[in-house]
Formats: sequence, structure tokens, C-alpha cells
Amino acid sequence: MVYCFLIFGLLAFDLLTKALADAFSVHVALIPRFLELNITYNRGAAFSWLSDKSWSQAFFIGLSAVICIAFVIALVKLPKTKRVAKLSFSFLLAGALGNMVDRIAFNYVRDFVDFPWFANCNFADFFITAGCILLFVHILFLDEDALFRKKKEDT
Repeated sequence: MVYCFLIFGLLAFDLLTKALADAFSVHVALIPRFLELNITYNRGAAFSWLSDKSWSQAFFIGLSAVICIAFVIALVKLPKTKRVAKLSFSFLLAGALGNMVDRIAFNYVRDFVDFPWFANCNFADFFITAGCILLFVHILFLDEDALFRKKKEDT
């Protein structure tokens, strides 16, 4: 139940920040040429990938739906002891849902956190990134079969 509250809280935060940035047509240089708030509308995926294809929105909505179903199944199936993995899937699900809601409602994703030297993104993208990092930490260090887990020696 905690993970459901987390998912919906993150989703609400993402959608609220997108709505505010869109409503105020935000264009603010917080740290010029490094971090700016600049609303843009992305019809593609990361770095506007496939934005010029007429079928891209249907493709990304379908892909997001399949991924969200997989994340929900993972959340339900994972044992309670795998807290970091469950946390990672919660972040991934919230991010995927945030961008999918935008695609369904507007036919594009609202991005407003602009790193002019890199990309323009939103909090859903940050949640997806955080979820990936947490999942890698879980797989590499925390899982019973983790690649870098220190094995307990038999005494």
C-alpha cells in the first residue's frame, strides 16, 4: 500500500509541475546556460526520438501501457524483503504513467526542466532515471545473487 501512495504522489507531483509550467509558459534561466525552466512539447521519446513519425504517439502509448503492466506485476510478485527493487519499480511506474498521461491527454509530453547543454525533461524523466539507478543498485549489490554482494562466510 505504501508503494501505491508513493506512485500516486510522484505522479501527482509530475502532472502538477507540468501543468504549472505549461500554464505560466515558463521561460526562466535559473543558472544561465546550465539549468533553465523552458516549456517545450515533445512528440517523440528521449531527445525527440521518432517525433517526426505519425504513428509515434500510438506506439509510445502502447509501449508505456505494456511497461506499466509489467511494473505492476513486478511490484505485486516481488517479496516484501526486496524493498529497493519495489521502490525502483514504483519510481519507474510513476514516471512511465506521468509521460503516458501527457501523451494520451495532449498528444505530446510537456518538458520544462531544461539543461541547455544536454536536454529538456520533466520530473517523470527524473523518476525513471532514479528508478533505473535503484534497480541497478539492487541487481548489482543488494539481491541475493548480486554481482558485487559480499557473501557471508560459513562459520
